[in-house]
Amino acid sequence: MMNDTGGLHIKNKVVIFITVTFLILVVSNSIYSQDKNNFFFNVGSPTTPIFTQWSLGLGYERSLNKYFTFIVTSDIAWHIITVADSSYEEDKVWEIDTLTHFRYYPFSTRIGKLFMDIGMGYTYLSMTTTETNASNLFTLQGEIGWKFIIRRIFIQPWVGYNISFGKIYPTEENDINEEMGKYGFINFGLSLGFIF
Repeated sequence: MMNDTGGLHIKNKVVIFITVTFLILVVSNSIYSQDKNNFFFNVGSPTTPIFTQWSLGLGYERSLNKYFTFIVTSDIAWHIITVADSSYEEDKVWEIDTLTHFRYYPFSTRIGKLFMDIGMGYTYLSMTTTETNASNLFTLQGEIGWKFIIRRIFIQPWVGYNISFGKIYPTEENDINEEMGKYGFINFGLSLGFIF
């Protein structure tokens, strides 16, 4: 019971920290205004330790000031395999997540290049074997990458580290996955987008 309360306490601190940071960055936008928006398509590894195919998604990035941006992403990943000699024939895994990120460009957003960010969000995980089990996870993610800009088009490879909080059901089959999510795992991906 104490572990659950401690985990909730940490989540509350993270939410407060990100909210305060966001408000500071929005206020600083009145000092430096750069009307720069990015829309991108994202291909990456999943945000949970459950094996699925690559995740596909969309993202929107908005400059807050010279060095910081705010990002919202939504991704979906799935995995369907046929199981021989079983009553249910298929294993199905669906993962849908929505994350918000605060991104820092050390060389300023006008240049792009190197970026680092931290994100948090919600992941819905559905696993079907003999029955369907749904899990609701809280996800923290850190990323580092490089944005290559050619006129109004950009490509950005990135690598990140994910930590997931929450029970993965069915628990008897996912103890190892839950431990991996708790201590974190590496993920990576590639984004392609345009600036407007």
